[in-house]
Amino acid sequence: MDDVSVPIRSNFLIPMFLLISFCQGSAAYLTVNLDDMLSGTPVQYREVDGAESKLFLSYFSQLMKVEGGVASGFTSPEPETYETKLLHVSGTGTDVVVQQVPIDVSSLNNKDVFILDLGMKLYQFNSVNCGPFERMAGSGVLEKIVALRNYEPEGINIDGEEVLEIEEFWAPFGGVVELSELPDPPEPEEEEESGIRKLYKVSDEDGSIGCDLVEEKDGENLSLSLIEEDSIMIAVANNEALFYIGSGASQGERFHMNFKTAEILETIGLPWNARVTQVKKDGDTSKWDELFS
Repeated sequence: MDDVSVPIRSNFLIPMFLLISFCQGSAAYLTVNLDDMLSGTPVQYREVDGAESKLFLSYFSQLMKVEGGVASGFTSPEPETYETKLLHVSGTGTDVVVQQVPIDVSSLNNKDVFILDLGMKLYQFNSVNCGPFERMAGSGVLEKIVALRNYEPEGINIDGEEVLEIEEFWAPFGGVVELSELPDPPEPEEEEESGIRKLYKVSDEDGSIGCDLVEEKDGENLSLSLIEEDSIMIAVANNEALFYIGSGASQGERFHMNFKTAEILETIGLPWNARVTQVKKDGDTSKWDELFS
């Protein structure tokens, strides 16, 4: 492959989206190589399935996540190969996500939009309390699937209690269920802000990931003088981790860090889906600089 020359800029962003765990190694490898191609200037964001940031969602007119495979693809409506799907359309404002969910009553609720895809017939169930953005997003998905199948399937919209009269919709669920029996959708967790800030140094001297606490402050900025340029440092604030890649960190160390991010988060007491931002000295460090003095 010929070398590719890329103009150096300081405002590149690389979101690494982890949808399935076994792709994490490939994602880590490709992210490090892309970062090198862009001269190490991008800010990297780790995005986890089900906990996508507003920034990541803004890249898509509509984010849709479905199971793959030739036999179950959207363009294969034949009865002998087609697998019935249930799509869940949810979100607030313009941050709407479409995701395939199990065909079970527990997947339904009275707040969102659902599309039951039977192959040659698709039902869009607009629940009693669904919002206008979810309804429009659901209609867009419905129209897209119908178009991919040469406009042969029938698309049917059903609102609120109208769904109780359609036995075909309920057949995959084992029979009609009263809407009052549907589960409530999970409430989004509110992030509590904390004044505590911590600074860690990442080490892997014996081949395993370790994080040594360098400094902890409550209501004060961390000390910039404690940053070691030949190391990988982590600043933690408000349940978010900011990884600082020192100029002396090797490509192997950066790959190992990307691959072991979940393990690192556990070590420093953060959940596996915590927000992670990665910066370098020569890139945009404004978010990192806010935590130091």
